[in-house]
Amino acid sequence: MPDLTCIYCREEISSDGFNTEHVISRSFGTFENNLTLTDMVCRTCNQFFGDNLEVVFARDSLEAYDRLQHGQTTSVENWPHDRLTFTAAVDGEWSGLRLRLDVSNGIRTVQPVAQVGLPKVAEAGWTYLTESELADPAVVIPTDYDRQGQIRILAPSDEMQDRLVSLLSERGISFQLQGNFELPQLGDEIEIYVNTMIDPLAKRCIAKMVFNYLAYMTDREFVLKPDFDPIRAYVRYGVAPEYLLVDADDTPILADDSRTLRQTDGHIVTINWTSDNNHIVGQISLFNRVTYRISLARNYSGLWRPIRNGHHFDLEARMISPMAATSLLVPRAQ
Repeated sequence: MPDLTCIYCREEISSDGFNTEHVISRSFGTFENNLTLTDMVCRTCNQFFGDNLEVVFARDSLEAYDRLQHGQTTSVENWPHDRLTFTAAVDGEWSGLRLRLDVSNGIRTVQPVAQVGLPKVAEAGWTYLTESELADPAVVIPTDYDRQGQIRILAPSDEMQDRLVSLLSERGISFQLQGNFELPQLGDEIEIYVNTMIDPLAKRCIAKMVFNYLAYMTDREFVLKPDFDPIRAYVRYGVAPEYLLVDADDTPILADDSRTLRQTDGHIVTINWTSDNNHIVGQISLFNRVTYRISLARNYSGLWRPIRNGHHFDLEARMISPMAATSLLVPRAQ
């Protein structure tokens, strides 16, 4: 049997070097009629995606929190809390306190993470910064804090406290320990803000899902065209072109949806031409919350072909249905 070409690394490999690739990772739901690619993604690329993109995205993104909300995971033990963070949505001195989410026996709780609090000048309260933020040169430290006020150090151990004091010193902020600081008692119920950062890793994982979908709806020969090399290089190697490949906002895909009201909480994925038929674009919204728009091929040079397609992933029925248009879902068979 002749060798096959992987749609990501473009290596020619024998058929036993391939395995099944799901269009949308199984971390985001299992479906009776799942969309899968066979003999298109080699084992090496599949392993790379699982270890470096999907595992992080499934545990450290707004979509990871949605997985928890929909019962697709019951543990947050291994969540990094780097791209997905939580803050106290309360008034007073603990407003903005940085929190960590825990789940035990199905009960969700939050606990303060190691952080420092810089007293504000113009208003009451503190600006809280975590250890990772203090260590990141790209994070700007507020300059308008009260330099005569008391700096708060919240740390679970003396070792952590020393690290925070050292990081403050590296940032030019002097600190003198004046006694132990007690962690706040937040009560049995507390409102929280859920904050997320959509970084290149998340965008690459999202772009992979949409490129997978394009391959599923077309064929290997089509997606191996050089027109798709930019999206291929971005997903597999993190090499981004000069133009924007992935964008995100809260504009719904379905025409009958609004920013606040959605007719489904299932996943939606589409591919289509732009109105001038020069570019191929894709859209995906996991849990129908954040909409990502992906430039699959810019200034496509090949022959035009009909590729307008969309699918709805029904989380409750565990079924995937084609979409007749972006304003109407095809009813599933009873």
